Amino acid sequence: MNKADLVQIIIQQLEDKLHVAHASTQRAIDAATDEETVPEHKYDTLALEASYLAHGQAMRVQEVKKSFVSTVLLSYVTLSMLVSRLVLMWN
Repeated sequence: MNKADLVQIIIQQLEDKLHVAHASTQRAIDAATDEETVPEHKYDTLALEASYLAHGQAMRVQEVKKSFVSTVLLSYVTLSMLVSRLVLMWN
């Protein structure tokens, strides 16, 4: 396995993780805004808990996006450095 294969595997795993995080966020948002989560009394905190969960899931999506962008940029920089070295070697 070479470096490019490893980078592709990492990118694929991050894409999968991002898809799961998006789906989880949407489910949490749906639960927080569902008519059945409207508090029935002052101690009913289901909607509040669901909104905290939705916020946490949205933050998770942002973290995965940052990881994805960092990985792609790092692989691009590494690839461009490799190409530069190859060009220098052939000249």
